[in-house]
Amino acid sequence: MDADAVWSAAEVLRVPRGGPFTVVAAEVPRIGRQALPDIADLLTRRGIRSAWRLRPDLQLGIVHLRTPRDLPDLVEVLRDHAERRVGVSPSYDDLNRTGDALRFAKVAMRGGDAESSAVTVFDDSPLAVATAGAPDVMARVATRVLGPVEALPTDERALLLDTLDVWFACGGSAEEAAKRLYVHPNTVRARLRRITERTGRSLTDPRGVTELALALRAVRQTPRPPAPEPTDGL
Repeated sequence: MDADAVWSAAEVLRVPRGGPFTVVAAEVPRIGRQALPDIADLLTRRGIRSAWRLRPDLQLGIVHLRTPRDLPDLVEVLRDHAERRVGVSPSYDDLNRTGDALRFAKVAMRGGDAESSAVTVFDDSPLAVATAGAPDVMARVATRVLGPVEALPTDERALLLDTLDVWFACGGSAEEAAKRLYVHPNTVRARLRRITERTGRSLTDPRGVTELALALRAVRQTPRPPAPEPTDGL
């Protein structure tokens, strides 16, 4: 964000140049359309001051965090109204550091699942921001680690990756994952064995778990190309 933007933000916020502040980067649904309509008013109702700018691909905001409660309130409002991915930077005290915070907010935004309404807070999501911070490197890692799973038919691929995702979210518990997936724990274990057979990575080995977690995050963060339109007569 350029110097003029910083000064205009300070004027709109009517606060000193000392913070704390945070930057929000929200992916727009399409060019020229706000990702978070009326967001300034929604935050003002909670006593949170903010200044926003719309760019072709992003809606950007500088938010003044006046009290410790403001950050969780901000995230709650974002989660209630986001249409696409949103990233929230670490807090900072000097508006001159807005450029760095903007970069972190963009990385956090890319850390969410593609084409989702995930709100990713940089400081709360180290795995997501690590993979999003080096997308070209992580794309290669994903291909290397999960390529054999990605090569499966679409339905089988989605089933295995969704199961792995839920298993991670459940702290590696097949029983808890089975409850979320409405299947028997042995079904979860069978799917996980299929993944380990295809990838050669063990889910009982810390290195294998780490590689699969990183690769899965990278896959989730990458938009998939739309399916080709059917052609009449073919």
